[in-house]
Amino acid sequence: MAVSRRPKLLSPQEAESFRYSWVVLVATFMLRVIVFGQLYSLGVLYMHWLEEFRRPRGETAWVASIATGTTLMMGPFSTIIYDRFSLRSVIIVSAFISSLGVAFSYFARSIMFLTISLGLVSGVAGGIVNFGAVLALEKYFYKNRPLAMGIGSAGTGIGGMIFGMLQEFLIDKYSWRDSMLIMGAVQLNMIVCGALIIEPTEENLRENFFKRTVTPLVKSATNEDVDLCYPQIEAGAFIDDSKDSLKKIDDDDDEKMLAENENNGDRQLARKRSFTSSSYKEVLRNPIFLCLFACDFLSWMVQYVPYVHIPERANKLGFENNAFLVSIMGLSSAMGKAFFGILCTYIRNKSFDVYTSTQFLFALTVLISPLCVKIWSLTLFSVAFGFFSGNYCLMMIIPSDLLGEHNFSISYGILLAGEGIGVYLGPPLIGWLSEVCHSYGTSLLAAGVILLSSAISMLPIYCIKSRRVTRVVAIKHNNNNNRQDGGV
Repeated sequence: MAVSRRPKLLSPQEAESFRYSWVVLVATFMLRVIVFGQLYSLGVLYMHWLEEFRRPRGETAWVASIATGTTLMMGPFSTIIYDRFSLRSVIIVSAFISSLGVAFSYFARSIMFLTISLGLVSGVAGGIVNFGAVLALEKYFYKNRPLAMGIGSAGTGIGGMIFGMLQEFLIDKYSWRDSMLIMGAVQLNMIVCGALIIEPTEENLRENFFKRTVTPLVKSATNEDVDLCYPQIEAGAFIDDSKDSLKKIDDDDDEKMLAENENNGDRQLARKRSFTSSSYKEVLRNPIFLCLFACDFLSWMVQYVPYVHIPERANKLGFENNAFLVSIMGLSSAMGKAFFGILCTYIRNKSFDVYTSTQFLFALTVLISPLCVKIWSLTLFSVAFGFFSGNYCLMMIIPSDLLGEHNFSISYGILLAGEGIGVYLGPPLIGWLSEVCHSYGTSLLAAGVILLSSAISMLPIYCIKSRRVTRVVAIKHNNNNNRQDGGV
């Protein structure tokens, strides 16, 4: 009896050759505008909640903190969900649930109600939508993936600016409760965006009017021009000196086919392979991934600190109307993400180097921020901080480059969870430090030290990669010699 096969998923190189990939990019951009715009605009509601519910500031602040942390921590769970269901169906259902969570906040009678409706319900659903947006770009782009990730990630900053102003307008015009109903309706637009994200199969893409373009595929790397950042070298498991590890590199042809050979078109098999428990263990035991996790976790511990402390620092220095500093950081962040995405599209094999170097500049910017005591210097700091924070878009490319495309969903999902934990722990820790030292400058200095530690944690990867490439080249050389000797 004949068994019907599921349509084959196209490789990212093949899917990118269809113009529909740019439709997917626009849809994912709008998804992130709405998801993160809603999150960032919660700060506008903070003072209104304090006035109405009359609860402590720390308790009230948990609403935004839990919403942001939950959105990020949904990464590992989203990996499992998207493995079992299509991108379109999951995004549509999650978008509807997120909309309900926001709209039902209209009926809130306590901070606990808001924590559940906005922090948990909308946070969980928004996290699943956000992960789907990133996963869609990973499926549809390869050569232009840095550009796509940069543009898609820029939606977070743009959303923060637009929704912040929109939320403030709605509250002034109506009330914060009415604004929740309207924002819930706005969230329904994610359903339209999700409907545009289809699985990249030949059948799906042929049925729409976006025909295939003449985009040449990226040539495969050879032994002579292999770059340290490309997945052709990095896709396998961590290489050590044991015989088992050498045997894995030499004999596991099926593994190499799934991770490296994109020409067979059988992406479903690679996807199912990638979500086994052994794959989770492989990723978690990989020292390169551990370095990435440490860097990302430490970075996100302090990502939001300047957004809170810089306006307060400006107020302490006697500068009024300092809310524009937050808008400058958001706009600069969006510009930075677009810039780094475009840059690494043209120097595709240098994404890791660009991220590491800019992370050091990012840390240096925050370290010298206590010296900024004039409004012009605070403005300059806001521009620099936002711009260098835009290097985060490269963290959506580096896991695929260093660990292989077949491990992208797992690795990026775990990284998102680490970011969520960092968001939970970082702001309270830095806030406690500022209260103890009675200085916002001290808290910014501590944030700079943490960012510097984040950048330093990336340096061991250079040593690991160099050793790995040396081992791979030596093994291939030995294999070629053995074949030649066997043919004599």
